[in-house]
Amino acid sequence: MRQGHRPFAAALRRRPVLEVELLERRLVPSVVPRPDHVVIVIEENHSYSEIIGSPAAPYINSLAQQGALITNSLAVMHPSEPNYLDLFSGSNQGVTDDSVPHSFSAPNLASELLSAGFSFGGYSESLPYPGFTGGSFANAYFAKHNPWVAFTNVPAADNMPFTSYFPSNYAQLPTVSIVVPNIYDDMHSGPIQQGDAWLRVNLDGYVQWARSNNSLLIVTWDEDDSSAGNHIPTLFVGPMVTPGPYGLTINHIDLLRTLEDMYGLPYAGATPSATPVTYIWQAANEKFVQALYNDFLGRSGGLPELDSWAAALPYIGRAGVAQGIKHSPEAYTRVVDSFYLQFLGRPADAGGEQGWVGFLEQGGTEEQLAAGFLSSPEYANRANALVGSPDANVNLIQSLYSLLLNRTAGSDEVNHWLPILSQVGTVAVVRGFVFSTEFRNAAVRSLYGDPSLQPLPWEPFLPNLLHRFVPPRQDEISGWVNTGQDLDLLEVGFAGSEEYFASAQIR
Repeated sequence: MRQGHRPFAAALRRRPVLEVELLERRLVPSVVPRPDHVVIVIEENHSYSEIIGSPAAPYINSLAQQGALITNSLAVMHPSEPNYLDLFSGSNQGVTDDSVPHSFSAPNLASELLSAGFSFGGYSESLPYPGFTGGSFANAYFAKHNPWVAFTNVPAADNMPFTSYFPSNYAQLPTVSIVVPNIYDDMHSGPIQQGDAWLRVNLDGYVQWARSNNSLLIVTWDEDDSSAGNHIPTLFVGPMVTPGPYGLTINHIDLLRTLEDMYGLPYAGATPSATPVTYIWQAANEKFVQALYNDFLGRSGGLPELDSWAAALPYIGRAGVAQGIKHSPEAYTRVVDSFYLQFLGRPADAGGEQGWVGFLEQGGTEEQLAAGFLSSPEYANRANALVGSPDANVNLIQSLYSLLLNRTAGSDEVNHWLPILSQVGTVAVVRGFVFSTEFRNAAVRSLYGDPSLQPLPWEPFLPNLLHRFVPPRQDEISGWVNTGQDLDLLEVGFAGSEEYFASAQIR
């Protein structure tokens, strides 16, 4: 992966990030990449904590450092066989034990790949010969760990021994391969150290080759040992992955859905309602960061910048990256400069710009910033020129309606505010506008990109983040307004959402 600087640590402010996912999921093209080859290795009967961080599995832990480690991967059930069937076909096909043989004709990963013009290979260590359908062999191979042998729509020739059939020329691999070590090398009946060593000896060559050949390794487990709620390790290693730990919750059916999305396959079993793995892919993560640069900095990011923030994603999350970019001095300067132009009608002077940027860096909010500008004598003079009434108080109130609420004030509304202005003063009245529900409603609609909303005068400091083509529902608007969060955190909440990430992929 390309390496760059890491600007995110200094940019993050110690303010809470809105974590509630309020935005609806929307249908967008898949963000899952299409590797030239995928090899999936299925290990046996160990929990996440028994493998990750264990000195008994140095190679697997080195892979976890090189790739994307899913920290909340779950097997579907116990015992082994239903999990293999779930991963292969999106269903356990009614099997809840380790019984064999079975004969199914339901759609599955292999049949979907073959129908779409791709290829599949199932490689079982200690399988005696291609197409073998027996329940076991030499007390090392077991059909309960081989789901494709149970499906009549998978060619017998695709059911292969690992030895002598898994190609040393990795370019000859099928599109998707599943590798199942025998029960001594998959950690079922042998120690973790043995399984770890087998994986290194037999798959590390592929891992090295995959780095420069657009190919992917996935290592997962069928189930845990019933000690940890079926919490198992799952990791992805390849050049299309942003390395790091990801707190995603997935299961075997989600993994199958991810593979189906990779190759545009129809969905088998329960995969239509499964969630594909989307947040680990380098290209998608760079597009997400690029969208943040465009929205908050008004420019494209360079590759070192994009890679640096993408590398931070597994550790601080989408909202954390959005917060870091939004809270950078460059972003603050852009906000302050836009306020000078929109509210005072002039470019920022160096001293004023520096002072207001420092205010934001110290934790000041955009609402407070706006109130500071709009309650200044300079703004009052501009309001007099803009509105032109002989009454300066009327000019102030009407200008606030125009600039903050994007509409003309009625005479009754002006008359409502005039006595309040004389009683509490300019600062309090301005804050009343800036912190009003009407202002926040319009701000949220602007963040959605509501096409029925006229462009607000205070853009570009408040960007159109979601680019919706229809107005948001009222419950969506009120959901954000009622959080009570300031505009800064609303923007970070939107930018850290699933919908923003998806929309960034198609800009």
